[in-house]
Amino acid sequence: MTSTAPQYVIRELPVALAGSPLSPDRLFDLHPGDLLGYETTPQSVGGPPCTSTYTLRAMLTRQVVGDSLIFTYRQQSKVVNHRISGCFGTPPGTVLGPVQTGRLAFSLRTGQSQQYEALPLLSGEYRELSRFAGSVVLVGLGLSQPTFPTCQSGNTILGYEYLHRSGMASNNTLSYGTITDGNWFQHFAAETGLGDIRTDEKTLQYSVKSGFTGPIICGSNTNYATLLPTRAAQVAAIATLHPNPAAEAATLTLVQPARAGASLRLTDALGRAVWRAPVAAGQTAVSVPLVGQPAGLYLLHLTSPDGATATWKLTHE
Repeated sequence: MTSTAPQYVIRELPVALAGSPLSPDRLFDLHPGDLLGYETTPQSVGGPPCTSTYTLRAMLTRQVVGDSLIFTYRQQSKVVNHRISGCFGTPPGTVLGPVQTGRLAFSLRTGQSQQYEALPLLSGEYRELSRFAGSVVLVGLGLSQPTFPTCQSGNTILGYEYLHRSGMASNNTLSYGTITDGNWFQHFAAETGLGDIRTDEKTLQYSVKSGFTGPIICGSNTNYATLLPTRAAQVAAIATLHPNPAAEAATLTLVQPARAGASLRLTDALGRAVWRAPVAAGQTAVSVPLVGQPAGLYLLHLTSPDGATATWKLTHE
């Protein structure tokens, strides 16, 4: 008797996570010094959005500890409030946020990450999200070619989306589907290793990635040039110190009048304080005496009332 059961042929052998496009070290092929610039623009119905948020992330460290891949980074954001008719309540302009640090961690054994709950779902796999009380499931879309490939997406993306419960089907099973406006998507760059290039309303617009022959730059840094300034740029935005080198004294000139409670401290190369002085409220220039001090390198510390400290190098001739 001839069997009529369907005959299956193996199309492709299973691969280990480490050799697949879902492996964290392939999706996040990032290294210290790499830069990622994101734009978050809320979806707006009936007109252009009133705000845009730009975030620049700089990767600090990459470590493999046991079966975990761990990154640390620092980032800074700015919110741009657009001058558009219909935008009320927020004056136009730019609000700069503080520099923050963060951490990404992945299991190289399972592919899971607390920061990316979708990983490593395969195409068609789903997970119910308890925080939505069973009304939303997270579904894997698998690998696909982006509609408009870019230097950040490459030719292959790994996608995920939310499906929302829409009711009960005729066979008494729950029915799920996408929503027309504002459905949640997440895309990872499976080829370029730049991580998530889209998460909901956030998209990757600018990147600088380490390459064999030099940095690989994609996109424009126009919206990110003022974010994560160097330490020199940060202190220059607070005050300037001149002359430097100095023989008898140097003058610290503040960009903004000092607030009550600010103070200055001069330390030598061994970290010993050799001079201290309060800075009067409203003062814009302070003389730092060097007479009687041995020649060499000193550090001048300006401490604000909230405890933040800016430091300048000062050479005494």
